Amino acid sequence: MDANSSSLIDPAQDIPALDDEVDIILPSETLSPPVPALPLRKPGLPKTPLVIHELDPHAVIVPDTFNRLKDFADDPKFEELRINIASAGRNSQPILVRAIEGQPGRYLLVFGERRLRACQLEGLKVHAMSIGAETPPEADCVERIRENTGRDELSAYEIAQQLKHAATTLKPGTQGELAALLGISSSKVSRAKDLAALPDEMIEAFASPREIRVQDIKTLKDAWSAQPEAVLREAALITQSAQPLTRAEVLQRYRDAVKAAADAAAAEKGEGSDGFAPCKTGAAPARPVEPKPEPLVCHGRPVGEWLMSAQGALAIRLDAAMSELQRRKLLELVQGFLQNKVLAKPKAEAVVPAGAVAMADAGNEAAQATPPLPAKEVA
Repeated sequence: MDANSSSLIDPAQDIPALDDEVDIILPSETLSPPVPALPLRKPGLPKTPLVIHELDPHAVIVPDTFNRLKDFADDPKFEELRINIASAGRNSQPILVRAIEGQPGRYLLVFGERRLRACQLEGLKVHAMSIGAETPPEADCVERIRENTGRDELSAYEIAQQLKHAATTLKPGTQGELAALLGISSSKVSRAKDLAALPDEMIEAFASPREIRVQDIKTLKDAWSAQPEAVLREAALITQSAQPLTRAEVLQRYRDAVKAAADAAAAEKGEGSDGFAPCKTGAAPARPVEPKPEPLVCHGRPVGEWLMSAQGALAIRLDAAMSELQRRKLLELVQGFLQNKVLAKPKAEAVVPAGAVAMADAGNEAAQATPPLPAKEVA
């Protein structure tokens, strides 16, 4: 980089597109028109070029600002990176740090947390580029996002959180200005904004936020916009599940919850297509001391209990976690059974015409008056 450059950012530079798992830029999209970047150095101070260092990795402080999910150490890609750095004896791609004013030999990380962590684990010096303490903090945010959006390691969720932090730090006037400042498309900023705006409960339903793909953002946003209460209830049920669900299963549960809530609302208005109104139950009957409740068992595992009162009333309690759609279907089955089997109207007796009855009676009398035929003698 030219030592006389007044900025670390070239707004017109090409930003590599990411793969479909991370990138939000569609093939037909182009970058927003470049605008002047934020100044990276305070006015009046000398322009200092980047300096390459071999640093003690423990002398680099990772700031609290969002960079990436902290569980990256469990990611197989991180293990691959660690092995590569260990075999090479250094990180070939340097990290970026800023000098801490008044603390010689201490630095603040701008980007490269995984590389820094790998060097710490391997006991290696970390190859780093350094910017002076006089560089304004806003530049860290810009540089971090520019570097990360040029790599395929960050998930859609991590990018969304970084762009959310950038919007808070840089305070651009519009979404388009933020996109131009960072050198990315407006649609990328828009979708990242949609993902970052989702409640934590929805995200925590996934085994890991990094499972969320770019193509999932619209599904999640639409579900939250359509039925927020139903989605939050479903997210709580998923989180309480004994076994973690796959990404596809979580998305389907959200779709089912939205559909079930919409069907229930339509049924309350008499618009349901199934012919059943929502099941409305009163207060749960008080349990008598006797008889005791009996367990409900499924596949050898208790899932609830049932209780028969002295008056013959049946009370059932289910502890099994069910989706909103499953609960709806269960209520429909119970209602159908009650209507068709328990509370079914008796069939009307067949009405026999009076003439037919008279003919039948006459026939019976004639049969009784006729003597039986004598039995044939056996020769």
